[in-house]
Amino acid sequence: MILTGTRLRNWKRYRGEYEVALGAGVYALVARDEEDPERSNWLGKTSFIEAVWYGLTGDVPADATLDGVVSHGEPDMRVELEFDDGTYLERERDVAHKQSKLMLCMPGADGAELKLTGDPAQDELYRRIGMGKKDLKATCFVRQKQMDKLVTDDPADVTAAINGWLDMARVEKAAAAASAEAGVCEQKLERLSGELCMATASLASVPAAADLEAEAAGLERELVEYQAAQEQRVQHATRVGEWRLAMQRHEQWRQAAGREKTAREALEKHTRACAETLGAEREKDALAEVNEKGRLAAEANTAEQQARVVAAGQFNGVCPVAGIDCPATDSINADRVVARTRHEQARAAARAAQEALVLAQAGVAPFRAAEQRRAQLEAELRAAERGMSVKEQPDPGPEPEAPETPQGGTDVARRLAEVQARLQRRAELEQQVARLTADVEAQRAEAAAYRLAQRVLGRKGVQRVIAQRACVVLEHGANERLAAAGVDLRVRLAWGRETQQLEVTCPACGQAFPKSARVKECQRCGEARGLKSDERFHVERSSTSGAADDLAGLALQLSAASWLRRARGCPWGVLVLDEPFGALDPHHRRALAASLTRMVGAEYGQAFVVAHDRETLDALPKRLLVTASGPWSRIEVA
Repeated sequence: MILTGTRLRNWKRYRGEYEVALGAGVYALVARDEEDPERSNWLGKTSFIEAVWYGLTGDVPADATLDGVVSHGEPDMRVELEFDDGTYLERERDVAHKQSKLMLCMPGADGAELKLTGDPAQDELYRRIGMGKKDLKATCFVRQKQMDKLVTDDPADVTAAINGWLDMARVEKAAAAASAEAGVCEQKLERLSGELCMATASLASVPAAADLEAEAAGLERELVEYQAAQEQRVQHATRVGEWRLAMQRHEQWRQAAGREKTAREALEKHTRACAETLGAEREKDALAEVNEKGRLAAEANTAEQQARVVAAGQFNGVCPVAGIDCPATDSINADRVVARTRHEQARAAARAAQEALVLAQAGVAPFRAAEQRRAQLEAELRAAERGMSVKEQPDPGPEPEAPETPQGGTDVARRLAEVQARLQRRAELEQQVARLTADVEAQRAEAAAYRLAQRVLGRKGVQRVIAQRACVVLEHGANERLAAAGVDLRVRLAWGRETQQLEVTCPACGQAFPKSARVKECQRCGEARGLKSDERFHVERSSTSGAADDLAGLALQLSAASWLRRARGCPWGVLVLDEPFGALDPHHRRALAASLTRMVGAEYGQAFVVAHDRETLDALPKRLLVTASGPWSRIEVA
């Protein structure tokens, strides 16, 4: 995957719009100033490379801003890149609206053009290239004065870069996950071991099962005897209940017979007393007198009412005797004095008749009281006779004798329950101990497996193997390229150096060692405590000059890029070298320039090399010419 064309509009020195058609091969990127033919610096060579990087990643140079890369005084900027697989991207910046846009166009499966924008477009671009920003920067874009980066950088930074290529993070993550899981397992193991210890101690405090079973059997026999005695007591209680019921019925019958006898005697006595003191004839005379006095009292009351009406002058003219109209109605109503006198006489007669009736009624009262008493006595006799309607209940005799009361029955049941509870507790503890023992063994095995996985995946395991193999591959590729260029320089790439300091943590289980140097093995897993290794990549070269650093760094980067592209099946085939020969002497410059086309062409379909000297330019087959006129530049294929 290479570039087939670029279009720049208002990018830094490239004011206006410039289109460059590109093809496969190695391009020397050169510059000239129309006003000063001797000048070639700061005219726009690196700006072109920065435009390609911006188009791919959206990043501007570290010393600029998004608005700062727009040609001075212009409202917008755009970078367009075309690729040989039909992909096309356009990235632009609007200064006034502070907006940046990315659009990616690519051929679809059905021949139609697909378009993506924003983050999805960036992600798809990296996927099609086969590398992300960090890998592109580390392997395919060698910036000015950074050729020696892999040689002179801190080993930690070199290690981070190479680990990124090796995707060592996944192995480190797996090792960390194994360590974390091992820690979890060991925590569970410690907890389970504590529970097992407590359960075993609890089990030891409970008597043996055989002793408890024997004690329970004896208590059960005692309980059976107690229960038999209790059954006898229940039967006795039943007999006593039956006896008490019979006694109650007998007593009820006896009391009813007494009440019947008493009631009959009282009735007979009352009958004799009434016959002796009152008599039937005397009762008839008293009743006749009451009736006569009642009649007279009624007549006197009627006469009194009529006299009261006449005395009030309200006589209606109907004779109270004959029931006919009285011809003297008016005179009767008018003679009020005579009428009132007659009314007083009639009222006195009515009062006297009423008093005579009361006296007559008083004479009947003893006869009525005697009759009520007789009715009461007859009712009591009938009630007593109803109580006597049942059959005579015999006397049940004396109360049944109680059996002998058993002793200690409740205590036996309690003790038996306690023994059975201890038996149940022992069975539960035995099951718990067996389960915890199995869990402890399983957890111990699982922790050991995770620790083994951690050790295998750790710094001294798979990581070391992967790193050492990478060292061999990268070192061999770099030395091949140096030899092909005729450069008398060799590179050695090594991983990990043993120090004179003792390990801080156990490499097997991750347990921290005490500070004391006298501790020679891990207290957790028993692993021997060795010397600490820095576990980093170190680059050595047969010469230590600045030129050697550049040559070794370039060779390592080309080797790493080749290995990375092969390992990932990466289609990206563009290499950028910005001033790669600045620190080289004429001999090494000629040698490297002569072999650069062959070295690059074998692995990359396209390369851009920024150079100044004539020997390098003559060795490179194609040209991209940057022509400067005042503050602005233009670019074209020469």
